Amino acid sequence: MNERILVVDDEKAIADLVGIYLTKEGFDVQIAYSGADAAKAILEQEFDLALLDVMLPDIDGFEVCRRIRAMDNKIGIIMLTARTQEMDKVNGLMIGADDYVTKPFRPQILGAKVKALIRRSKSFSQENNQQISCGPFLCDTCLLYTSDAADEED
Repeated sequence: MNERILVVDDEKAIADLVGIYLTKEGFDVQIAYSGADAAKAILEQEFDLALLDVMLPDIDGFEVCRRIRAMDNKIGIIMLTARTQEMDKVNGLMIGADDYVTKPFRPQILGAKVKALIRRSKSFSQENNQQISCGPFLCDTCLLYTSDAADEED
């Protein structure tokens, strides 16, 4: 199964160019031209990675990033934007983006960052999704319970 990437940019030419490049690299790409379309796609489908422009006409990329992180902490997020101010970069990373790439960009560099982030995400997911069995018992290491939850069961 190919990794699924959501490309979000209101500049149709850029979104389409990134989509074509990533498709040629073997990814399954969906494009959204607004923050609202991106938010809807995230609710309806699963993605391995999202490329988010910051300056969108409706819901900005920072807010889309916040919404993604509120629902899914595993998806990779790369901000792909013309905003180059240090504070914008810090803000994007602080709200949950994994990387911040400024326009103009080289498609090969973006592709390498996408592949590296997906590779790291898959590796982390596999390491933390293990089952240990001993006799009739099975322990799923992905299931985490807080002490509060355990106390309520007693």
